[in-house]
Amino acid sequence: MNIRKQLTTFATIGVLNTAIDITIYTLLIWLTVPLLLAVIMSTTIGMICSYFLNKRFTFKTDRQPIVQFIGITLTGLWVLQPTAIWLLIQLFGITSTFGLSIAKLAATSISLVWNFVWYRIVFRGTKKKHLRRRVFSWLRQLGSNQRPIG
Repeated sequence: MNIRKQLTTFATIGVLNTAIDITIYTLLIWLTVPLLLAVIMSTTIGMICSYFLNKRFTFKTDRQPIVQFIGITLTGLWVLQPTAIWLLIQLFGITSTFGLSIAKLAATSISLVWNFVWYRIVFRGTKKKHLRRRVFSWLRQLGSNQRPIG
């Protein structure tokens, strides 16, 4: 899959995950769940959705880079996002639920860029390329094992 198609698929999945994440986050804030806990809960659900959807549709891989995926995603979601939200709250004095949701959306854009760059690295090697490598390897072996006729 070329990078343009990957970006489009990643963005579509990202919009879906972001909608789920922000909806859960906003609901939790409305229910007066502490801010950090709301971020962690909403992003965890988003992370689970992201892994399965991106593995299947964006990168079409048979690899299982779950440990790397979790490390990358947790850094984006639990380090970059809360830090960005905190900075925006400090810079702009945000206190309303709407303002916190906008801060969350801005912080999400930072983690999305982080995630795409690193996911491309850990998910490299699609099923299609893997199959192609196996076929070419098999053909090379077949060609080198031919016996002379006669």
